[in-house]
Amino acid sequence: MVKFLRFLLLPFSLVFGLVVVVRNFLYDRGLLKSCAFDLPVIVVGNLEVGGSGKTPVIEYLIRLLKDRYRIAVLSRGYGRSGSGFIRTGHEAVSEISASLIGDEPYQYFSRFRDITVAVDADRVAAIERLEDDHDLILLDDAFQHRRLKPGFSILVFDYNTLFNPRLLLPAGNYREPFGGRSRADMLLISKAPVLMSDMERERALKRLNPFPGQLVCFSSLMYDSLEALDRKRPLPVIGEETRVLLLTGIARPGPLLARVREITPHVTHLKYPDHHSFTVKNIAKIAEIFKGIGGSERIILTTEKDAARLRANHLKQLVGSLPVFYWPVRVTIQEQDSLLFEERILQYAGKGKRN
Repeated sequence: MVKFLRFLLLPFSLVFGLVVVVRNFLYDRGLLKSCAFDLPVIVVGNLEVGGSGKTPVIEYLIRLLKDRYRIAVLSRGYGRSGSGFIRTGHEAVSEISASLIGDEPYQYFSRFRDITVAVDADRVAAIERLEDDHDLILLDDAFQHRRLKPGFSILVFDYNTLFNPRLLLPAGNYREPFGGRSRADMLLISKAPVLMSDMERERALKRLNPFPGQLVCFSSLMYDSLEALDRKRPLPVIGEETRVLLLTGIARPGPLLARVREITPHVTHLKYPDHHSFTVKNIAKIAEIFKGIGGSERIILTTEKDAARLRANHLKQLVGSLPVFYWPVRVTIQEQDSLLFEERILQYAGKGKRN
C-alpha cells in the first residue's frame, strides 16, 4: 500500500524537485544572494527529512570546541510555541523550556550551560545578533537555508537508510536531489555498526560517491547511562525480566527499539510523530497502558528529546507520578576517522579565532 501511495505521489515529487533545482541554480549563480560571515560558521544538515542523527553530531562538536571558543548553537527551534529570536545566557528569558525554544535546542541548553543556545527562523539575522560576542556559530539543520553561506558544512547520512531509494518529497524523504551533497565539505555517515568490515565501508563509500576533496567519515551511536526524568528517583537496572513501555516521538525510533530488545524481550512500543507535543490526554493514556503491563519490574523509557517535552509545566504533576527514564546517546567517530575529523574541524575553526 505504501509503495502504491509513493507511486501516486511521484508527479508531485517531480514538481518539488524542479522548484528545488531552480532555486539552487539561482543561488549557485549568484542571482539570489547568500550572506557569508567573517567568523566561522559550521552547518550540520542532511538531505533527508529528520532522524539522521544531527543532534548528537552537534553535541560532539560542542564538546570538541567549547573550551577553545565562545560558541553559540543556532537552530530554527522546530515545534516551539513562540517565534522570533531567543537566546540563552546573559540576555536569556528567566524560564527556558522545550515549548519555548524547541526540544533539540532545549537539549543543548540542558547539557551545556556554558554556551549560548539561540533560536530563530531567520538564521542570517540571528548570526548578526550573535557574532559580536562569539567566536564560532554551530547551525543545526540549515543545509537548505541558502540565504546563509556557511564556512564549513557537514552533511549527515543515516547508515540505516543509505541504500534506500532517493526519492524526493512527498513520494520519498529527500529534501533536495542527491547532487546537493556537492555543497558539503564533509560527508558523515551516522549510526554505522561499531565494527565494520572493509567491504562494508567500501560499499557505503561507493554509495555516497563523494566529490573530489570531500572528506567522508563514519560514526556510531553509543548509549550513555540511564537518567531519570525526576532526578530524585533511583535508577533501575534493566534486565531480561524488566517490562519496558518505550515511548518515542522521534522520526526513526528503530535503533532504540532494537537496542532495548537486545536487553529484554518485554517491550511495548508507544510511537508518536516526530517532535510531538505531549498533552494531558496523552499522559493519561500512557499511564493507563503502563498500569496494564504486568510484572514487578517495569519502567517507562523514552529519548532525551522526548524527555525535554515531557518536562512541560502542564504535565509535571501527571508525569511525576510515573517511573520515566531516558537514555542519552552520543556520537563516536570511528577510530580510523576520528583524528582526521577533529583536525579538519579545528583547522577551520582556528581561522576565525579572535584575541
